[in-house]
Amino acid sequence: MSIAIETVKTGNIEMDYFRCGKEGGFPLAIIPGLSIKSVMESAPAVAALYKPFADEFDIYVFDRRKNLPDTYNLEEMADDTAKAIEALGLTKVNFYGASQGAIMVQLIAIRHPEIVNSIVLGSTTPRATKESEAIVKNWIDLATKDTCKDLMLAFADKVYTADFVNKYRDAFITMARLVSQEELDKFKILANSLYGFDNTEGLGTIKCPALVLGARNDQVFNYTLSEELAKGIGCDIYIYDGYGHAVYDEAPDYIDRLHTFYTAHVK
Repeated sequence: MSIAIETVKTGNIEMDYFRCGKEGGFPLAIIPGLSIKSVMESAPAVAALYKPFADEFDIYVFDRRKNLPDTYNLEEMADDTAKAIEALGLTKVNFYGASQGAIMVQLIAIRHPEIVNSIVLGSTTPRATKESEAIVKNWIDLATKDTCKDLMLAFADKVYTADFVNKYRDAFITMARLVSQEELDKFKILANSLYGFDNTEGLGTIKCPALVLGARNDQVFNYTLSEELAKGIGCDIYIYDGYGHAVYDEAPDYIDRLHTFYTAHVK
């Protein structure tokens, strides 16, 4: 299956995205988490993953902006993504964000509520912690040293379960060989945004339907932060047992759980 990568331009922002599902259906914007390789390179796999949505939802998967400034905070990321969505003429958008992407979705719901219909926040947190910052610092240090293999494996070890890493270890090593200097530089800028942020004061202003999904063994953002997030918003939460941060890639019922939530809030 071939998926076209498109670019939306608005002001000084250029942002890649791809689209799948039903044209003119209920809009669903997916904001991926921090990654070393762009999700744009996995467009066919992502489209296949969201096949249960294909008959009802018009799915847009967004990258970060192309022309990254040297310093780029999460509020700017959220605002730029909201501008891109508005430039595409989308309204009443259902949002799904994972990890850093879910932090951005929180901010979009707080700062741009007029474009939001519902949100799901996966494997994320309302604030930075010393533990999460230490993990990110290690990733940035490895990216700075240009040790792509070590970075890829360190990233995978924190994000995936041990069984998953062992199964796909060779694939991670192969992927590391394909990482460019430009991608490492982009990774460092985006990772730096995860220091010191705190959305807790704004959570109570989120009034749209919301769901928080977390994982008991999340090493990046402890599951208690998912609980804190859901309490701050006043929304439902589901915590997966036996999974880590990337539960969204590993739990077999994750997509069905998303589909159930969104279909309940678009009709």
